[in-house]
Amino acid sequence: MSEQGQSNITDGRVLHPRRGIHAPRQQPPRRVAGSTRRTITLDASRPDGITGDLVQFAHGRDLLTDPAGIASVVREASATTRVAYLDGFRLTELETTPPRPVLAALIGRSVSTGFRAAVAELVPDDCDGATLLYSLLDDLPGAALVSGYALGHAEAAFERRPSGPVLQVPDLCAGFQRGGTIMVEIETKGRAPVVTGPEATPMVLDDDPLAWHELRAMGPHDMRRWRSLDLVPDPTTGLVRGEAYFRDSHVAADGLETIVHEYTVRAVIDPVTMTISHSAAEAHTLPWAECIEAEASGDRLLDRPLRGLRPAVREELVGITTCTHLNDTLRSFEDCRALLPLLDRP
Repeated sequence: MSEQGQSNITDGRVLHPRRGIHAPRQQPPRRVAGSTRRTITLDASRPDGITGDLVQFAHGRDLLTDPAGIASVVREASATTRVAYLDGFRLTELETTPPRPVLAALIGRSVSTGFRAAVAELVPDDCDGATLLYSLLDDLPGAALVSGYALGHAEAAFERRPSGPVLQVPDLCAGFQRGGTIMVEIETKGRAPVVTGPEATPMVLDDDPLAWHELRAMGPHDMRRWRSLDLVPDPTTGLVRGEAYFRDSHVAADGLETIVHEYTVRAVIDPVTMTISHSAAEAHTLPWAECIEAEASGDRLLDRPLRGLRPAVREELVGITTCTHLNDTLRSFEDCRALLPLLDRP
């Protein structure tokens, strides 16, 4: 039976009739011998109430697993922020490990348009080195925007100030295309529809506790952005196989965790030329029926250099054939510049 032909009621929840694909990845990415892995999570919490400040907890780790299967932590990083979400996404607090005192210049600005460029200007060495800390900071705006889903799910009534970022831009991506589910409901009902994603499958398995870094417990109305990037050398070709995994999930008031977005992107990287020779995306969970149209854009990394991949994807992959969340997954392959040298360690 087709996805749209299935019952609209699951676990007591009424599913939106125009929901997207519901095929959660059943097994998380497996860590293998002779590989390196970067894992990142960004948790979004509202400890002062659903319409209170947004607090983000970002944590990441680079792990090297030798050919014998013995794992060692290479580096870790973290960033904690407080954002006045209903006041233009204004950043009020920022603390990072390792510390970067210069980032204090970000306090007072919006964690939205222009934030990534400001980070790159303030910490050029982290940007140039595709460091773990830079990856965390680069992901803060996207995770902050997606965290607004928690308010919609809780049906929170609030009035956004004019200085706040515009969240629904027509034709921004496949999901926001004119005539699509989101834009039609905004036009007819005055607000965007609420995503009714599938129940989240486990990301942490008992047989491999080292697969992810230490995770904080999630509470009601919390959201989490999960990321992993695995690199495995292919001794027969000299190339490196890469797999990037991406998931946004949400915990409801009753404790049920559901998935909002979920992708896997697989690529082949030439470690000599530092270019991508193959890429393809697989969508597992998407919010709306139109979103799947962007899956084919996963092949647009072909022949692209790793250096400069983040800005290139942002500037070139735009419009209704793309997906902002898939783009964020594609952009993460620039992190290979920091991970590939680990594979040469004795």
